[in-house]
Amino acid sequence: MHVVIYDDANWMAADPAKFAGAKSVDLSQRKDDGPLVTEVEVEPGEYAVFAYHDLNSNNKLDRNLMRIPIEPFAFSGPLKKLQKPIFKDFMFVVGQDGAAISVVLRK
Repeated sequence: MHVVIYDDANWMAADPAKFAGAKSVDLSQRKDDGPLVTEVEVEPGEYAVFAYHDLNSNNKLDRNLMRIPIEPFAFSGPLKKLQKPIFKDFMFVVGQDGAAISVVLRK
């Protein structure tokens, strides 16, 4: 499972050096399908999250010929079908005390 935190200037950048934060979690030893809780440290500001379950462990989100993801994924807000993801639609604010968000993977 990969979780990537983006700021507006680098929204959906492929270069890990441009991520505001990131975390990879090995799910192979999980014994249940309950919620996964993970933390990613970032400075206060405005961010958006993209997460995906890398089913074949190739460190990328696999897509079909129409560029539609074939691995489970999620954003930090609702995704409108057939529309390019826009930062402001997924933005949340991290304050001095941090923030907590929840995402649900789409299959």
